Amino acid sequence: MATSRRNFLKTGTMGLLCAGLPVGLAKAVVGRPKPDGRFGDGNAMGAGHFTRDAFEPYVGTRFRVKADSGSVDLRLTKITDLKAISKTPSRIAGRESFSLLFAGSSNSQLLTQETRPIEHRELGRFSLFLVPVGKPTSRHYEAIIVRL
Repeated sequence: MATSRRNFLKTGTMGLLCAGLPVGLAKAVVGRPKPDGRFGDGNAMGAGHFTRDAFEPYVGTRFRVKADSGSVDLRLTKITDLKAISKTPSRIAGRESFSLLFAGSSNSQLLTQETRPIEHRELGRFSLFLVPVGKPTSRHYEAIIVRL
């Protein structure tokens, strides 16, 4: 059975996301907060602090995503608890695993799969790995978060 490079990368990336990162590596990547509560990059919210509850109040709100030419406004449309919908939740890595589904307007620029800087008026600045989902022209994007 032949596997395309695209399918190999897609499958490998999803496998790594589902497997999670060792805690030591995650702490090294995220960093530790400074005394004022901010992280080394100046962001108010580090990747290690993303929880489902942190995003829940912002379903339906606008997130500004840095694109190749300027920025794109996406709306958070849905949060899905991956452990709750899984038939075998023990096989999903981490304490908490969830997905964020974003939708862009029909006239917004199409984004490619990439880690992108995001701004939200309440959550501050942070980065997420966004993947286009659905039909190529649907302008829906998903980010999967696995908390160790």
